[in-house]
Amino acid sequence: MRKIIHIILITFISQLMSEAYLSGIFRDNMILQREKDIEIWGYGDPGDEVIVRISDQEIENIVNDDGKWMITFKPLKMSKEPIHFEFESEGYVVNLEDVLVGDVWFCSGQSNMVLSTSFANNAVEEIKISENPNIRLFTVTHSYELELNHEPYITDTWEYCTPDNISKFSATAYFFGRELNNELDIPIGLINSSYGSSMIEAWTSINSNQEIDPELEQRHYPSAIFNTMVYPFIDFSIKGFIWYQGERNTRTDDACFKYRYQLPVLIKDWRTHWNDNELPFYYVQLPNFKIDYNWALIRESMEVAESTEHTGMAITIDIGKSDNIHPPNKQEVGRRLSLLALKNTYEKDIIDSGPKYKSYKINNEQITLDFVNIQDGLKYIGDEITGFEIASDDRIFYTAEATINGNSIIISSKYTDNPVAVRYGWSSNPKCNIYNSADLPLQPFRTDSWPLNYNGF
Repeated sequence: MRKIIHIILITFISQLMSEAYLSGIFRDNMILQREKDIEIWGYGDPGDEVIVRISDQEIENIVNDDGKWMITFKPLKMSKEPIHFEFESEGYVVNLEDVLVGDVWFCSGQSNMVLSTSFANNAVEEIKISENPNIRLFTVTHSYELELNHEPYITDTWEYCTPDNISKFSATAYFFGRELNNELDIPIGLINSSYGSSMIEAWTSINSNQEIDPELEQRHYPSAIFNTMVYPFIDFSIKGFIWYQGERNTRTDDACFKYRYQLPVLIKDWRTHWNDNELPFYYVQLPNFKIDYNWALIRESMEVAESTEHTGMAITIDIGKSDNIHPPNKQEVGRRLSLLALKNTYEKDIIDSGPKYKSYKINNEQITLDFVNIQDGLKYIGDEITGFEIASDDRIFYTAEATINGNSIIISSKYTDNPVAVRYGWSSNPKCNIYNSADLPLQPFRTDSWPLNYNGF
């Protein structure tokens, strides 16, 4: 607490003396993004001179007429040893301590991203063993404004990954970062910018929101969180994004369906603001949960977003809790997100996802399903296969019997003589138990494209 007060006082005093100063994202103990141009910026009075020295680079600049200055540094190599970072203005000098160079991930969403490690499975032991000086944590203070915040006053700090700090930090983000650090042996910075019960509209810029819906509902505060918890960081170089959100956008079938347009727009929006159309974006498909809202339909909408390049979806249909909208198995959520990153961003030769539906064939009273990503074969956990439904032309679905036949699954039911469609995991709280050889779950799907009735069934 003393350190935070000290930083705030330094910034306040420098402002009183009309000296330029660094943006609040640049603090002791931070991680800078490796192998990318690094933007360093801050504020001051027009004409103030600034000098920034990072590693062996030194660059001078002056504050522009808008009261902001920015300097671009050449890419740095990964460093687990502290590098030199010095800021100077009008004789006032600040040296940032223990700055490392590695990969920084922007972690965002609603309450399941907010949920701290204290509420995860085996929390006491996880917190006890969390000490890791090569993982650094930055939590963005909850805020929102209806106007874009062009000059944010950031007072948050970069923290070490210690038991005290990790107990309050996002569990999903931490377990994701821990996996990356273990596999890659590089410093990992985690920026947790998440807000409970928030809608995707609030995280998207106003211009991008209007691409989808010119008649935005102001009660949902469109763009308000983007204005204060995303926009202030768009000049900060990062490796990519992870996203866990969607629960709040399930209140109507229309909202669930609309999400298939909203999520790709958000992805494009953020990439545009970071000026990098290839930034990885990995996200969590909503898990099983007993609720009247249409989580099956929003899962399908989330799947549509996978067609956007450099994205990946972590399937969690098997690790939710029917009576808890905040399931505690965040270790596996973080691990599955990390598999997507390790495979697709870091080009590791690993299995990153479970089986996905490919095609089907009708043979008399049976439907045979084929899949991709089966690896060494399909399997199920439990006494029998669950989660499948089958229907004839009357579009009435019945619980189906399923058997694995090599790399296929054969579906049938005594209630359907002429089946034409199959669904798997098509409910808010399905019991799904099909996996590939890497113990990753089959993604929910439907073979039909029939219009959906109330609650998506």
